[in-house]
Order: sequence, then structure tokens, then C-alpha cells
Amino acid sequence: MTLIRTVAPASLPIDEAVVFAHLRLILDDEGEPATAEADLVRSYVAAACALLDGPGGMLARCLISQTWALKLPRFPRGPIAIPLPPVSAVSSVAYLDPAGAPQTLDVAAYVVAGIGSDDVAVHSAPGTSWPAVRSGHPEAVTVTFTAGYGATAADVPEPIRGAILEIVADRYAFRESASAGVSVDQVPATAQDALSSFINYRVLTHG
Repeated sequence: MTLIRTVAPASLPIDEAVVFAHLRLILDDEGEPATAEADLVRSYVAAACALLDGPGGMLARCLISQTWALKLPRFPRGPIAIPLPPVSAVSSVAYLDPAGAPQTLDVAAYVVAGIGSDDVAVHSAPGTSWPAVRSGHPEAVTVTFTAGYGATAADVPEPIRGAILEIVADRYAFRESASAGVSVDQVPATAQDALSSFINYRVLTHG
């Protein structure tokens, strides 16, 4: 199994203005902090989001809507489980036929169950089975899907947004010694507690 992001999220899972206000940065007449200060905080926000988001993140889930391709060597005997939640849509199921020619399944040939949950799966339509694919190809099947809570920060659960604020505030408080990135062992305990119920163990265990 391989997961490849094809469209990145268009925004961050927390509003910049909320972060600036939380840190009580001194703002100018236009409501902006000093450029150097703003850039530093933005780097901490980006690092905190990268720590949590996607299959390689601490949560192993998507925060803001983004598009991914799940690559498989063959169709499974049963449904195709999408391991990266929360899935909002499956846009296509494509495959290489036995001759190696690319094909796309008609939407009537499969059923998507569990949209919006952590347990989304693509089933072959009742009375049908998955088609034969190119033998030996490591990426013979491609399922393209959209995952994330929504297009804006307001769609992301409050505990996750609050944890990001805590991580950024902690890095900012110790900015004299802070490195550019953030590791899991640098996440404040209260933030770890808030995030614990959102961890997707399927990717972490089987990815």
C-alpha cells in the first residue's frame, strides 16, 4: 500500500489571527505584528501542523481537505479500506487491466460506505466482483479520494485547534532555544491529552 498526496490543503487548520491574538503579539495600525515576529510564529504554526497532519503525522489523519491516491498491487478479496480519515469523497477507482492498459471503473461498479467517518471502504457493487489487473505491478490499483474535516479552520475539531495553539505557544515561549521543527516528545502534555482520541492507529500500525 502506498499513499500519495496529489492536491495539498489550501489553508491551515488554524487561523493566523487566532494564533497572533493567543500569543498577544504587539500589532501595528493594520493589525499585523512585526514581520520578523510574524514569520517566526508562522514557521511554528507550519511545523505544528506538519507534525499532526497526513499519514506521517502524529494523528495519521487529514485536517484540511486534501486529495490522495491510494495505490495497491491488486484488488482485495473484499472491500478496499481507505486508511486515511476522515474521507469526504472517493472520486475514482482506476486500475491497469491484464494487458497493462489503464482503465477507470464506472461509478455504478462500486459503492462507498462510511463517508465522513474513520471507517470508509469501497465495495464492489452488489452482484459484481473486482476486475482482473496487471499481474506483478506494485501500483495496479489507484483509489483517488479527498480527506480532511473541511476547507477551513472552522471545520477542524476544536481540541485539535487548541492543541496546535498550545504547541505553537510552547515553541514561542522557548524561542531562544527552539529548533525549527517540532517533534512528538516536544508536544506539551495537555496537548497530547487533547489529541489522543484523534490518533488513527490503522496508518501508524499498518502503514
